[in-house]
Amino acid sequence: MSLWASSATVVQPQSLPQRLPIARLAQAPEVVTQTSSATPASLVAIEQSVQLDAPILLSEADRDRFNQILLQAQRDSWSQLPPEQFIQRIAEQFVGARYQAGLLDGGEREALVLSLQNFDCVLFIETVLALGKGILQAEALTQENMAEPAEQWQPQKVAETTFSASVEGYRYRGGELGEYCDRLHYFSDWILDNQQRGNAIAILQLASQPLGKAITFMGSHRSSYPQLKSEDQYQCIRAAENRLNKKISGHSNNPANPLGYIPTAQIRAQYSKLQAGDIVAVATSVPGLDVTHTGLVYRHTNGNFGLIHSAPNVGVTIATDLQTYIERVDAAIGIIVTRPVL
Repeated sequence: MSLWASSATVVQPQSLPQRLPIARLAQAPEVVTQTSSATPASLVAIEQSVQLDAPILLSEADRDRFNQILLQAQRDSWSQLPPEQFIQRIAEQFVGARYQAGLLDGGEREALVLSLQNFDCVLFIETVLALGKGILQAEALTQENMAEPAEQWQPQKVAETTFSASVEGYRYRGGELGEYCDRLHYFSDWILDNQQRGNAIAILQLASQPLGKAITFMGSHRSSYPQLKSEDQYQCIRAAENRLNKKISGHSNNPANPLGYIPTAQIRAQYSKLQAGDIVAVATSVPGLDVTHTGLVYRHTNGNFGLIHSAPNVGVTIATDLQTYIERVDAAIGIIVTRPVL
């Protein structure tokens, strides 16, 4: 996440400072809506798409970090953990990593940006979840190829290729890299698009209410986004906003609204329906804007709930209590929650 209007994915105005409580915390109660299990069957689509001759996108330092995490996951059998513990274990590897805004907007043309050392809030989520898919893919193929030397089928390369493809899948509309406008800039759009493609599911048991607002911030603040100097990209963003607003309107009277938000004062009452690794988006009262920050539910061994996230001026950290954290975010009205499916 960024507090600048040119933020990588979560669209934000410049005037939204956050007061960030920092502390070590939390894991979450019991599973309510079960994610798919970490089995080879759940990885068929990715397995079919893995190309060992795909271009290398990680820097040398990032690849070293990637391989360290992959080896640790294999050594400690992370893939055998329940999905919520598996996601949290990966997220914990990045505590203390640096926050950096604007990582996706550095080039003249849209490109797939990967990082395992610097994050904004959305890049952190995408990295954690895509790493999960890479680890599971490598583990599944290890089991299938136990009789073959690892040098022949390159499990680390398989994991890296899966990771790269998965980040692309999370970040772009329809799962494919295109132009600037094809990036899922609004996080409500990110949620809906990824739910549609099976990367996440709504948690139907949550007591939520409709967002009830039109999402127009980027189109209304064109000058804040250098890429929107292009009339084609501007019109494309406007069209994306219109499609998103139709989706939001269509869901508003649906009891299973995937974009319903939990008001801030009611978050703690919903803890029993959350689990570690659930994706949390901070809904805002800022006109035309849906979300200002994102993170993952974190469950401490004592059962308390917090938020693991990449925060400005702090980096990847763990907020002590989820509701307390949201209460301290300027203009926050509550949270939208979706559950990742690996």
